[in-house]
Amino acid sequence: QRREAEEKQRREAEEKQRQEAEEKQRREAEEKQRQEAEEKQRREAEEKQRREAEEKQRREAEEKQRREAEEKQRREVQEKQRREAEKEEAAKVIAEQPQEAPQHEEEEQQEEAKQEPKEEPEEQEEEP
Repeated sequence: QRREAEEKQRREAEEKQRQEAEEKQRREAEEKQRQEAEEKQRREAEEKQRREAEEKQRREAEEKQRREAEEKQRREVQEKQRREAEKEEAAKVIAEQPQEAPQHEEEEQQEEAKQEPKEEPEEQEEEP
């Protein structure tokens, strides 16, 4: 009877030890699973943050490029308008100036006019 009691006690101790080992193993497996889930979540959050940063950088670069292109176009248009205005102003100045022959030719024409006989006023009107 004593041996049976010892055997029963031994079996109960073994069973308890087995249950504790299983429980420990289960807790360790759960902890490992929890850590892996946290690590996966952390990696996904980092990856998401990296993608968002890259996307932001890409959008900023595109925006900068767009602004620079607009600024370049604006400057080109201004420069073209400035050149056109200068051309128009130059043409206006030229048009306003009397068409003068060089001075020595003008003097020759004046001399010739003095030497030519005066023509009738009627003939002058007919000629352009």
